[in-house]
Amino acid sequence: TLAIILAMGAAVSSFEDGRRGGEAWTLLEGVYFAVITLTTVGLGDYAPQTQPGRLATMLFGVVGLGVLASVLSSLAHLAEENSEHVRARVRAVSQDAA
Repeated sequence: TLAIILAMGAAVSSFEDGRRGGEAWTLLEGVYFAVITLTTVGLGDYAPQTQPGRLATMLFGVVGLGVLASVLSSLAHLAEENSEHVRARVRAVSQDAA
């Protein structure tokens, strides 16, 4: 996921270079935009002004949200497995104490 955010930030900042209209973005501004977009916060302080930047943002939205959903699903599964392990240990300790 981090690689996708960095790649999106680099892509959008390269398209938003000031040569096609609009203001030039630094790599940090591009990564900031990618994080804000992926987390669906959407503050609106940065928005691509060029067609390539907009196309890259649309592609990133589709791919990035899918990847983020997959990562969050994996984390939820891991948390569920870990909580079952913790419950079993608590039961074992409780039985030993009794």
